[in-house]
Amino acid sequence: MQQYSTYHQNDLLQKIASGDEHAFSELYNFHWKKVYTFLFRMTRSRQIAEELMMDIFTKLWLRRDLVININDIDAYLLKSSYHKALNFFRYTARQKKLQDALLHESAINNGTIIADSTTYLETRELINEAIDHLSPQRKVVFNLGKVHRLSNNEIARELNISPATVKKTMSSALKAVKGFLKERGIEATTCIFFFLSFFCY
Repeated sequence: MQQYSTYHQNDLLQKIASGDEHAFSELYNFHWKKVYTFLFRMTRSRQIAEELMMDIFTKLWLRRDLVININDIDAYLLKSSYHKALNFFRYTARQKKLQDALLHESAINNGTIIADSTTYLETRELINEAIDHLSPQRKVVFNLGKVHRLSNNEIARELNISPATVKKTMSSALKAVKGFLKERGIEATTCIFFFLSFFCY
């Protein structure tokens, strides 16, 4: 990867740590193609590579107070990309095992859980719809916790609220999403499967 001068890199990271969006945009514009290319070579999917890349940069911004501890941003992004891809491969393997197990259980129980891949995709769409129906605060907390995998303390620091408020809001959001799915005929066992598979990488 092409590198900044050490001075420019340190200056840029200091600005990002202070919340400078222009500095972060400069970092992103300089590095995103390299990160994307690396991820595409590993995953062989443009869509997956783009999603993983965006997640890496999103987390970097959300945890920007820690970037001043990065000594080499090129090496950091390369390592992050490598581990992100590995986590994705583990996720897909785990998802396949979970789906196979629940499909088997579904057959035993007269098809009450997940009948086929079409139903699987429809349920994923319902989850997205359920999230869209959340209140703004619940949606933000839910996405930071379940999509970007931030801890309650990290979310609290990012949103300037208490960890207890984060925990309560997350609990309410999960209850609302599960209630939304249940109203549309998605039972508890199916909800568990989708929450494990949909938000685990």
